[in-house]
Amino acid sequence: MKLFYLLLLSSFLSYSGYSQNASTYLFSTSTTTYSYLSGGTSVTNILGDDLLGSYTSIGFNFNFCGSTYNSFKPNSNGWLSFANVTPSSSQSRNNSTTNAQYIDPVVMPLWDDLSGSGGSAMYQVSGTAPNRVFTFEWRNWRWLYYASSGCISFQVKLYETTNVVEFIYKQESGTLQGPSATIGIARLNSDYKTLSNSSSSPTASSSSFYTSINSKPANGQIYRFSPPVVCSGMPTAGSISASASTICGTGSTTLNLAGASFGSGITYQWQYYNGSSWVNVGTNATSYTTANLTSTTQFRCQVYCSNSGMTATASAITITVDPKPSLASTTSEVFICGSGNSATLSVSGGGTSYSWSPSTGLSSTSGTSVTASPSSTTVYTITATLGGCDSSVILPVNVAPLISGIATTATPSAVCSGESTQLQTSAGGTTYSMYRIIPAFVTQTSPQTPGFTSNDDGYATVSIPFSFNFYGNSYSTIYIGTNGYVGFSTTSMTSLSPQTLPSTTNPSNLIALFWHDLNLNNGGSVTYSTEGIAPYRKFVVYYNNVKDYSNATSSNNRGQIILYESTNVIDVIVDETYNTASTYSRTLGIENSGGSSGL
Repeated sequence: MKLFYLLLLSSFLSYSGYSQNASTYLFSTSTTTYSYLSGGTSVTNILGDDLLGSYTSIGFNFNFCGSTYNSFKPNSNGWLSFANVTPSSSQSRNNSTTNAQYIDPVVMPLWDDLSGSGGSAMYQVSGTAPNRVFTFEWRNWRWLYYASSGCISFQVKLYETTNVVEFIYKQESGTLQGPSATIGIARLNSDYKTLSNSSSSPTASSSSFYTSINSKPANGQIYRFSPPVVCSGMPTAGSISASASTICGTGSTTLNLAGASFGSGITYQWQYYNGSSWVNVGTNATSYTTANLTSTTQFRCQVYCSNSGMTATASAITITVDPKPSLASTTSEVFICGSGNSATLSVSGGGTSYSWSPSTGLSSTSGTSVTASPSSTTVYTITATLGGCDSSVILPVNVAPLISGIATTATPSAVCSGESTQLQTSAGGTTYSMYRIIPAFVTQTSPQTPGFTSNDDGYATVSIPFSFNFYGNSYSTIYIGTNGYVGFSTTSMTSLSPQTLPSTTNPSNLIALFWHDLNLNNGGSVTYSTEGIAPYRKFVVYYNNVKDYSNATSSNNRGQIILYESTNVIDVIVDETYNTASTYSRTLGIENSGGSSGL
């Protein structure tokens, strides 16, 4: 009796002598003309919803993932198992890695909650040994089960001797209803290869079990899974290439091994040379992305065949790391009063050559020192080159208009010897010019939090510790709004809708950093502080990681508004303002109290 049991067991399952993982199968695609099966054996016990067929003979031995099978069990939910499985209805229809354990080893041409109602199923063996082909067909299948008619037909083909698995598809007229399928193969629920989509060139992954395919493969689309070739003898080493063979300063590169042996029993070991020996790095793959390299380094890859115990080593590749030249400007920014005047611009560094651009207003476009006389504000880029590497800095030259309307008066205008008079000078200057600067956040030494009327569309009243002149008017009080702007009057300080400036629509008399609908309840903070020593103090308002009102988790807003004592200069520094989920308008600029002038 014991001998009979062992012989019976071997009739449907035997071990091939070496193991293969589903993850190592080679994936490819092609197309053909889909042909319905004719004259095969009908399978009527899966023509419905969540139905499991009988365990039936394939007709020949088929090796799948290192084990040999000669029977199969089909299911109405678009899969075929090589084991005599008995999953529950929910386990058979809900495609997931968890449920794969109840149906493996399995091929999954279209695992989803399908129905064979109104369709047909059959299988057939064609050809002659040792090159026979087993085909199973699900014809006019409903996807999902509640579709009103057949949506798709598909076949599994198993090839004798080569042990290749193929899936072939044909679109039917029915409309899909909420599809979310898995296509692929699995030895275990931890060893699989599934497709990312149903296109002509999907990704076949052994690390992501895809469960969201929602469109029909094209008519005649073939997805092919081929077992890896078992290695023997001396493997082929192949050759190594790099995405970047020269790196400037520091950085990484990706190494790729091409032309090397692959298949069952082949492993890859990347190594780098530390000056005295080769050190193992990376994973078992034909590509390797290095860590950040700071010096020239050699890499190689060893290809090992476990069946023969032999190793081939690819020729080493050298990744050259060249130093980036140092480069610094002598000043962060330059101001010129009036067109026609000039300034000397200088840089220092370790380059062998230097270039300046644009050439507008420059006495030269090379060297470490040039004379600049642009007619309008210009940002120059200076590039230093050393070997194959370069470094760049920018140097803004701001051209400010000459002050007009200068007038001097004396009261009284005539005096006797020994008497005094009061002299007074006035000048124009109630207009503003905008210049690009090199941004530099001010570090707040003792930041304070405003007392907002509301964290959403609110504002706070704050005293400025010095008199600030804005459009010809002096202010010692500022109103800080939650929506990314400050003002010098309370009118409409809660506005959430940005405007193009200038505009006579309130609010006016404002400085906007990134005015739009923000909400402190969603995250971030607003602080203010006074930095420096009189009469050159700075009043700083800092919006730090404030979120939008809508799609808050996809947004961020960070920047500063800086008011300068005595000079009445305004810096508006935007570090970032974005929302990756939606596109919103934002306003950056200034506007006077009547809304008649602004930038």
